[in-house]
Formats: sequence, C-alpha cells, structure tokens
Amino acid sequence: MENEAILSERSKCSKAAITVLVAMFIAGLLLWLLLAPVEKGSVVFWSGVVLMAIPGYVAGESLGSLGLGADFVKKLSKSLRIIFGFSWVLICLLIFSAVLAFLSSMVGT
Repeated sequence: MENEAILSERSKCSKAAITVLVAMFIAGLLLWLLLAPVEKGSVVFWSGVVLMAIPGYVAGESLGSLGLGADFVKKLSKSLRIIFGFSWVLICLLIFSAVLAFLSSMVGT
C-alpha cells in the first residue's frame, strides 16, 4: 500500500525522458536534412529511422491518450464520445501523415 501511494504521486514521465526523446527526434531529422536525399537501406537512412521512430511512437501514444483520456471527454454522452474519438483519431492520422510525407520526400531511390 505504501509503495502505491509513493508511485502515484510521481509524474508519469520525467523531464529527462522527454528531453531525450525530443533530442533523438531532432538528431534524426537533422541527420536526414543535412544528408538529403537519403538513399533507402543506407546507414544514414536506418540511423534516422531509428532516431525518429521511437519518439514518433511515444508521441503517437501520448497524443492519442491526451485527447481520448481527457476529463471533459468522460463527461460527454456515449454518442458524443464516439464522434469525438473518431474525429480525434482522424486528426492524429492527419498530423502523422503530414510528418511522414515530409520525411519520405527526403528519401531518394
């Protein structure tokens, strides 16, 4: 019981973890921007993919729970929650599609 109280008081993610994830994404993006066009399968390509994919996945999960887990959403009726959830997922897909389209424009053949 005592451990649960201690763990629940801590924030869900530390500032250091957020800083590392942002730094990873920026490093991967800079790597691709400086060496664009990036060839598929090259070391630069895979280094950038790894550096940007991990923070991208965490951002996707966080963005989804930010909208769908909000307190005001829980107060809505069931039909409005479904409409809001559907709209929120479409907005998140649009954001990530735009980011992926930009990144894929830097990849050459």
